[in-house]
Amino acid sequence: MRVYPFGHDGIIGGRLSLYMSSMFFLICALGGGYIYARIKHIRIYRILSTLCLIIIFLLPMLYRHIRVMSANTHHIQQTHAFIKQIATQLNPKACVLVYKASERAFSYYTQLDNLAIPYAVFDSDLISFQQLLQNTSNCETVWILASHFPKEPWENQLKDLALNIDEKATIYTDTGSMLIVLSRK
Repeated sequence: MRVYPFGHDGIIGGRLSLYMSSMFFLICALGGGYIYARIKHIRIYRILSTLCLIIIFLLPMLYRHIRVMSANTHHIQQTHAFIKQIATQLNPKACVLVYKASERAFSYYTQLDNLAIPYAVFDSDLISFQQLLQNTSNCETVWILASHFPKEPWENQLKDLALNIDEKATIYTDTGSMLIVLSRK
């Protein structure tokens, strides 16, 4: 269960919600049935409750279509795309650095895609991260993957640090996920 990525610092919120959703819906259904039984003789409440049920059944369908249209902007799909990009372009003299909060997602997607990518984990302390980058001086290419990271000013500081090390660094960002490619050739 610790491999499931959709929670911060090992909290498996996404997976836990899948297990608990059946209990939540059962409680909601029993509560709705109780309320409906008490007010079913009043016509306006019957009409409103029927409309509410129709809306409740239509919302998941609408959400599914909205989610399909906006899948490329969601950071989880983007993180998976970045991991695939690393896997396809990784060479033997490359190093992969993964932000601590992204490690679970990285482990999950590499296991899902049957990938074996060696990596090192870095924390939000950019001074220790800079030392880690100096220790990877034998790597020709350094891939830095980060998602679920603190926003301002950490994100810009990480980009600036990467650009200080390599002026031609390639930085891919999209809605909460970031991939930085440093070249040391």
